[in-house]
Amino acid sequence: MKLINCLNEKTVEVRSTLKERGPILSRLVALVLATAGFMDPDALLGEIEAREKLGSTGIGQGVAIPHVHLKGIEGLHVAMMTVPGGVDFGAMDDMPCNIFIIVVGPDEDREGYLKLLAEVSRLLSKEKTRGTLLAAKTPAELLATIRDAEAG
Repeated sequence: MKLINCLNEKTVEVRSTLKERGPILSRLVALVLATAGFMDPDALLGEIEAREKLGSTGIGQGVAIPHVHLKGIEGLHVAMMTVPGGVDFGAMDDMPCNIFIIVVGPDEDREGYLKLLAEVSRLLSKEKTRGTLLAAKTPAELLATIRDAEAG
């Protein structure tokens, strides 16, 4: 499962100036629903916030992957945002997060959902990739970085 196949310029935002967890989650929800209105935004935000209460999805090294799997939706839905200033997201390493990827998947396809989460983690474990993503000035540059990282 390739991350690049789940993103497009409408589901990506670069260089956000948001500074708090709540607005970040709200913006990620809006981005993930930008091309596929599969759910009411408030309902999806509620599901994401409930998941975050179980434990932060800040995985460390400046990365957070808010995610949820839900009944009744089809396919995987993903959005991404960079926040160069960083935001306290309760990450495992206590460092601010500045790369956010939201993943929403169907309950009925947990295998695909987990494979995508693994691919995201693999890609973002590389310091060079994280740095290039944060340096991206446009959604197109960010997408090109992901495409190159997945090809290499």
